[in-house]
Amino acid sequence: MTDSAKQKILKTIEAHGYGWSFCARDFMSELKRNDIDTALFHLMREGKIRKVMRGIYDYPMFSKMLNRQVAPDLEQVAAAIARNLQYEMQPTGNSALNRLNLSTQLPAQYTYLWSGRSRDFKVGTQTIRFRSAAKRDFLPKLLQSRLLVQSLRMLDSTRMDDSVKAALKKCFNQKQWLQIRADTVGVSDRIYRQICELAK
Repeated sequence: MTDSAKQKILKTIEAHGYGWSFCARDFMSELKRNDIDTALFHLMREGKIRKVMRGIYDYPMFSKMLNRQVAPDLEQVAAAIARNLQYEMQPTGNSALNRLNLSTQLPAQYTYLWSGRSRDFKVGTQTIRFRSAAKRDFLPKLLQSRLLVQSLRMLDSTRMDDSVKAALKKCFNQKQWLQIRADTVGVSDRIYRQICELAK
C-alpha cells in the first residue's frame, strides 16, 4: 500500500463527512483491492475510521456531551451494505412517509426493500432488515418517485383525504411532479392514477 492510496481514501471519507458508512467497493474505481484493504486496516488501527460489521466501516461522529463516539447511522450502514452487495435498495413504509415529512413517527425497525433475497444484518444491538422486492418496485429511478410510491402504498384510500393530498402536493415542485409522473409509468394502475392526479 502506498501513502497516496491511504490519503486518497481518507480524503474521500472526509469529503462525505462524519457519519458516512462505506465499504471497499466504494474506492475500487480508482484503487486496487489489496491497497484498499490495507489502507482501511491502517485507518481503523489509527482510530480514524470504525469497523461497523464485516466489510462495512464508518467515519464515526464524536459527541462532546457524551465524551464518546455515537452509534453508527443505520440508514448509512444499510446503504453501504446494499452497495457492497450490489443491490438496489429503498425505504419502505413509515420510513418513506417520514422522509417526506408526512409522519413524525419514527420507524420501530430499520426495514428496507431491496433487489436481493430477504436478509437481516445485526449491527450492535440493532437489526437492519432487507426484504426482497419485485422488479416493478425498482422501475422508478428517481428517489422522489420511490419515496412517493411507498408512501402512497401506506396511505390507503381511507387516509387519502384532501389535507393529505395537499400535504403530498407540497412535497415536490411542478417540475419534479412532471419528472415523477414520467418516471412512474410502470407502477401499479392505482398508484399511477394517484400520482397523475397529484401532478396536475
